[in-house]
Amino acid sequence: MGIWADVVNLHRAEEPDWDSYDRVVIGASIRYGHYHSAFQEFVKKYATRLNGMPSAFYSVNLVARKAEKTYTAD
Repeated sequence: MGIWADVVNLHRAEEPDWDSYDRVVIGASIRYGHYHSAFQEFVKKYATRLNGMPSAFYSVNLVARKAEKTYTAD
């Protein structure tokens, strides 16, 4: 038992063989307030396919600041 999954780098992705999948999970990071253009292009290009099958999306947003940029309230 288990689930088989393919991990795809959207920077190098060709069109998926959609008939090989019964669902899609997409994860993307937010960097400097924006999703990467490769992610945005993929979702726009395949929106009809993604909306026509069970799909999920998760997003990761981390904040890393330099010590001298730390905000302190007065």
